[in-house]
Amino acid sequence: MRGGGNATCKIDLIGTVTNTGSVPIEEDFFCSFIDTENGDLLQLVKATAIVPVGGAINVTYQYTNRSFGDLSVRFNIDTSARIDEVDEFNNEASNVIGLP
Repeated sequence: MRGGGNATCKIDLIGTVTNTGSVPIEEDFFCSFIDTENGDLLQLVKATAIVPVGGAINVTYQYTNRSFGDLSVRFNIDTSARIDEVDEFNNEASNVIGLP
């Protein structure tokens, strides 16, 4: 058996932005992926797609694990509050992902 460093793998973190409002989203906005264990920003992603009323887009970040175990991640939408919204409190989702 040979020794070695930590094995790493790449996984795609995908957050879905759904427009539940009454007007299309027609301007760029930012989304963030955050490690909730330590509060570190993993990636800030600029979303440039038009999202029609009732439509959705996926925002993807390719994450490379640096350790074994679980990744607790939060996805925040419109982190700079550029989009006028009826409900500003439905802009995040969290998940725990088991890493190999």
